[in-house]
Amino acid sequence: MGTELLVASLWGAVAVYWLWSKRTAGADTIGLFHRELEVLQRATPARVPPAHRLVASPAQSPPLPPQVAVAVAVHRRGEARRRRRDVLALLGILAFVTLVAALASGSAVAFGFQAVADCAIAGYVYLLSIARRPVRPRRPVRAYGDFANYSDLSLTRAR
Repeated sequence: MGTELLVASLWGAVAVYWLWSKRTAGADTIGLFHRELEVLQRATPARVPPAHRLVASPAQSPPLPPQVAVAVAVHRRGEARRRRRDVLALLGILAFVTLVAALASGSAVAFGFQAVADCAIAGYVYLLSIARRPVRPRRPVRAYGDFANYSDLSLTRAR
């Protein structure tokens, strides 16, 4: 009975906090708009320029030489490989820890967590295998008017 009361009181606190944060201070919609705009301005990264640029800005850097571009691409691939390895290691550790906890406690909840960890690692390995498959080139689709001459049209007459 005590655990249910604790969980219910925590959910009640979350609901009260949510309702309290959703209330508006009267009909001050302009003030509310300005507060939300300030929050959004603080949340945006400062390093990213605005996306709506129709002309190139003079502050843009010139394109990289081919040797540097290749080195940057190799570095990015190395970073991605390292991230994949770290995520896979973390999921493996999680699966091992939940397995040990499930075997030690014999709890159905612990076995449930272990099953979720196993599903997570299996899903991640599946996604990695999809990412490593070579991309097959798609057959080009002919658009309207994409013909070399009229003999390519092969129209049939209506009878």
